[in-house]
Amino acid sequence: MHASDAKCLKGVDAVAGVIRKARLGDMAGVKVLIDAAVVDDAVLPRTLIELCENVRDFHVYEEDGQLLGCCALHVDMQNLAEVRSLVVHESRRGSGIGSAMLRAIPRSSSCLLYTSPSPRDRTRSRMPSSA
Repeated sequence: MHASDAKCLKGVDAVAGVIRKARLGDMAGVKVLIDAAVVDDAVLPRTLIELCENVRDFHVYEEDGQLLGCCALHVDMQNLAEVRSLVVHESRRGSGIGSAMLRAIPRSSSCLLYTSPSPRDRTRSRMPSSA
């Protein structure tokens, strides 16, 4: 782990790990996390090729050398970005890691963030209203 890659997690209960930019070597572990969430119908499936092509979009949460979370920020347009594949390992859900990852991903104040609907929530859009 490179110290320059790591971001401290402040205000997260019982978290001893770091959030950092993903590297190509992380993507097989990211796929394992995503595949487990796909089974629960919580996120859309991603191929390893797709993950590797989009490695620059991803941040990972690592603790004791083990990947326990991932999150991608995909910029769609100059002022619009989508949060994709936000997954925390089942054993660590509810500990604040997902919230910390959302705070850690880089974003521009002029960029509107949205999340894509999960497969189990196809009827609602998560696009923010313009009001």
